[in-house]
Amino acid sequence: NTMSPQPSIPSPREFSDSFHHRAPKILYYYENYLHLKQQILEEREHEKNALLRDSSRCEDSLKMYHYLPSFLHNAKILQNMLPLYSFLNKNHLNKEISEAGGIVTRLERIFALEQDQTEERTAFVQNRYCLFDIGSGRGYISVFTALRLPHIHRILMLDRCNKMDLTHLQYFSNIQFQWVYLRGNGRNIGGGRHLERNFGELVRQELHSASRKQCFTPEDCTMEEQCTAITTAPTFPHHYGIIFGCHLCTHLAEIYIECWNQQPDCLHGFVLAPCCHLFHEGTNDLFANNLSLYFNLVEDCLRSGVLHESLREEFMSIEYDQESKCQKMMITSQYKIWTMHLFRLIENPEECDILHIEKDECVMSDKNYFILARRRRMKECTMEDDTDGGFSMK
Repeated sequence: NTMSPQPSIPSPREFSDSFHHRAPKILYYYENYLHLKQQILEEREHEKNALLRDSSRCEDSLKMYHYLPSFLHNAKILQNMLPLYSFLNKNHLNKEISEAGGIVTRLERIFALEQDQTEERTAFVQNRYCLFDIGSGRGYISVFTALRLPHIHRILMLDRCNKMDLTHLQYFSNIQFQWVYLRGNGRNIGGGRHLERNFGELVRQELHSASRKQCFTPEDCTMEEQCTAITTAPTFPHHYGIIFGCHLCTHLAEIYIECWNQQPDCLHGFVLAPCCHLFHEGTNDLFANNLSLYFNLVEDCLRSGVLHESLREEFMSIEYDQESKCQKMMITSQYKIWTMHLFRLIENPEECDILHIEKDECVMSDKNYFILARRRRMKECTMEDDTDGGFSMK
């Protein structure tokens, strides 16, 4: 998993030979992608008015395959790893790839790696990070991340289900799975409030564990020196964390934001794709009961650049179900309000040099908003002065 991505996706014959018999699902999506690309090229050659509409439709359809080529750059590398065929043969695989691509693209922006920097520099920066995949499932985002950012020190998958087929993880030395229940008991947040603190402790413990492992080299020092190195390890971690989660439901998204707020000295960034909202649970503390507060926050986000101007009309439009006897807000409007509610929970936004709410049209879901943040003070590090085991900040 330390290999660099392939410069181009495999040819149809190579891909078919590699995956056809064991992973027909991914072959199906790949063939659709190639067909749409060919159709667009043919229609562009005949730029007739009658065909422009068809070309536009094809290009809209092609959006759902936007992240597939990037994934297949690496799928060719994995063609001989038999356990991955089950991983790549899932129903709705392209949806998983699109959601993973939406997260990974934004993780790469948090790293902001320059295209012309050396491989040594890239490895140095990536190796200083531990990533936490919240509600990971089988790890499509983690695997995609490990392939796109191969020098990451560790990616920790966290999920409450421990009966998934994870045999594919044996091929990724820097991906680990941990069975953990972060939400608490049931939907009542009062019954599991203490688990929010545990999530923060888990993140901090993992980062300090990663740091201590690099405080000394066992073969170069005595047992006494090793013990001294462990007990005197600095409280400030040598590794930094980035948390990410796709479609975190209800209270889990709030717990996620609170963890970010409570760990300012060790969490560098986060990417969150919200999912279910709390309206159906009778929550009364959201913007739904005070829409002027919601609209004011949207205006603030537009002015500050957190929300792009192209999304003004979408976020300023709240729709109601006209067929409902009572005044019932449409699900899409509830989702917008829930996204802004989660954004409102972020503390000290002035510490961030990246803070955005974005919409990704290439994610195959109607819940395709992303909140991403990066703390400014952890942005840069140098390789020259690394004697204390930590970053030299600029």
